[in-house]
Amino acid sequence: MIKELIKVATQLDARGYYKEADYLDALLGKNAHEEEASEGSNKLVSKFALILEIEQPPGLDDLISQGQQKYSDMLPEGEEFTKIDKSHVTLISGNTLISGKKYKELSDEQKQDLMQKLTLPEAIVDERHVFLAAREMEGRKTLYVKIQNSDVLNQALQQTIPDLPNKYMHMSIANVHGGNPFKSVGNINKTDEGQQKNIVPAIQQKKKKKPPQQKKGPPTRVEIPNEIKPLGNILRGAMKSVAAIYPNLKRMKDNERVLQKIANEVLRKKLGLDDKQIAAILKTL
Repeated sequence: MIKELIKVATQLDARGYYKEADYLDALLGKNAHEEEASEGSNKLVSKFALILEIEQPPGLDDLISQGQQKYSDMLPEGEEFTKIDKSHVTLISGNTLISGKKYKELSDEQKQDLMQKLTLPEAIVDERHVFLAAREMEGRKTLYVKIQNSDVLNQALQQTIPDLPNKYMHMSIANVHGGNPFKSVGNINKTDEGQQKNIVPAIQQKKKKKPPQQKKGPPTRVEIPNEIKPLGNILRGAMKSVAAIYPNLKRMKDNERVLQKIANEVLRKKLGLDDKQIAAILKTL
């Protein structure tokens, strides 16, 4: 009951009925008002931007259907709107300057300090009209509704951040990119309420094609040098591997230091030969 009365008071204030709003405020009591505002359906979240998470209107699916019908003639063939699962209102975008610094560049402590200082009313969704915002980039198209008490929200923000510009408050409800919130139009403004739209086909994310596998040819034949052929019983399964590097061993037979390094790094560590096998190989050089 208190929550509903607070909404009425906020609506009255937004429409300029200040005396009536003040009367309701006094009736409810300041403490009750602030408690409900903080524990209601709105939740402040600060990440890249400062957003207000809100409950989805019960008639959200109907709003999307209205938008689909309203703008069906504008949509390219095959495109349709998909609901965005989580609803929020962006209060401060990441690129908004706060005391000369972009919001996204503020430290976590600075963002937390701002949130603690803010006292915000609940955002009231205007369910009377659905609008379409369209951009050339990726053919983005987003259905949105306005926030009825935008002025009140802006004033509340500016009480804490005086140089903050007024923001066009809205809630995106669907887009043509499968409801992916990161593919919605981000810079929605009042001009998007107009009928003129810049419509281009949406670019859907395509799965990367795997390069065709090359057919494997026959295995390369390794010639067994005559010098190590008698070592078949000693080298056993390592014979072909030793045969592949044997020419290098022969070239380095007069460089004792390099030869010992090859014996240790390649024959022992890589091929796993033991001292007896290595000694037999070196003896043939």
